[in-house]
Amino acid sequence: MFDKIYTGTETRNTAHTDQHLPRYLSYSIMRYMEHVAPGRNGGGWFDTYSCWPIDCYLEQGYLTALSRPQEITLFQWGDLFENRLVTPLGMQLSKLDRILNQVGTPCGTPVYLPYASDGENHIEDHLGMHGIPFEPVPDFPTNAENVFLTQAALKDPDILQKLEAFLRNGGTAVVTTGFASHIQAAQWAQFSSVRFTGRKLTANRYHVTDDFAGFYENQQPVTFDELQFSNNASWSYVNAGSGDSHSSILLLDTYGKGKLFTLAAPDCFADFAKLPIPVMDMIRRPFASHGLYISGRNVSLFQYNNDTFVLYCYAGSNAIPERVSIHLLSPACHLTELSGKPIGNFIETFCRHQQWDEKEWIASVLVHPGEFYAFKIAR
Repeated sequence: MFDKIYTGTETRNTAHTDQHLPRYLSYSIMRYMEHVAPGRNGGGWFDTYSCWPIDCYLEQGYLTALSRPQEITLFQWGDLFENRLVTPLGMQLSKLDRILNQVGTPCGTPVYLPYASDGENHIEDHLGMHGIPFEPVPDFPTNAENVFLTQAALKDPDILQKLEAFLRNGGTAVVTTGFASHIQAAQWAQFSSVRFTGRKLTANRYHVTDDFAGFYENQQPVTFDELQFSNNASWSYVNAGSGDSHSSILLLDTYGKGKLFTLAAPDCFADFAKLPIPVMDMIRRPFASHGLYISGRNVSLFQYNNDTFVLYCYAGSNAIPERVSIHLLSPACHLTELSGKPIGNFIETFCRHQQWDEKEWIASVLVHPGEFYAFKIAR
C-alpha cells in the first residue's frame, strides 16, 4: 500500500507509562517491520519522553541499532537541544557502528504474528529480555527449525494444519497455554494430552525434572495456569508448586518427526524475571536458534547469521554484573571478541534430560549492566 514505512521504537519507562512496552520491543518491532515490508522500512525513530532513568532512553537506541536498520532518527530537535540524554547516546552509537560493521543479518526463533492479530501481546518481548532471540514474522515460517506460537497466531484460520505439517516434517514448536487453551479440546487432543482446568496455581517452588538436585524452594510467588496431562504421553520438564500441589509449566509431546512444547507463562509476563535461572534455562533451550542459547539473568541475546552475537545486560534498579554461559548444540573451538581477542575455549559436556541426551559446548563470559558485548564463534 505504501512505498515506504518508518518504524517508531520508543518504549520509554516500561513500569510507569501507559504504553507498558517491554524494552525488547525496540528491537523486535524493527525486525517485524522488516518482514512486513522487506527493503521498504526506512529506519527506526524514538523520542526522549518519559525516559527516566537515562538508560531507558539509551536502551531504545541500542536495541534499535542492533536490529540493523537503514538509519535511525532522533525525535525531535527541540527535545534534543541541550538534553543530557543525547550526548552519551552519540558515544555509544559510535561503538555500535564498529560492531554492526562485522555482524551479519539478525536471526532468531520466528514468532508468528499474523496481520491484525492480538492476544498475549508482547509475551515474546518479555522472553526476549531473558536471552531468547526472536524474529517476529507475519507469515508462517514453514521452513524454519523452530517456531513460537502465542494466542495471536490463532488469527490464522489454518494454523492447526500449518502446525501439524510443521511438526510432521521435524520442526520444533513452542506454544503457549494462551494458544492451546483457545483451541477446541478435540482438536488439541491430537497434539497433546495437556488439559486446561481453568484453575490457577501460585507457585513458590520449582523442580527441573530428571535433575536429582533440581529443586528451588522459597521463591517469589508467581501465578500460572494449572495444567493436567497424562504421564508418559506428555513429559513435564519443569514443575511449579506450592504446598503439596504442583503443576507442569513446560511439557514435551512428540508428533511425527517433530517436538511440541507447551509453555505455561506467568499471568504477569514480567514475572519471568522471578523464575530461577535453571528453570529459565529449560525454557530457553527449545528456542535455541541456529544451535545457540544462553544461560543468565537480565540479559538479551542478539544473534546474527555469520556466527556472531551481541549480549546486552539491562541497566535496571537491581542490575548487577552477570556471568553468562554460552551453549552451543554443535562443535566449536573457541569464543573471541569481534576484535579477535580470545575469550576462551568451549568445553564439551552433555545435556541429559529425557530426549535431550546430547552433547553441548559451553563457554562463559562476564557482562556488566548498560554495556553491550559482541562475540564471534570460531568453529
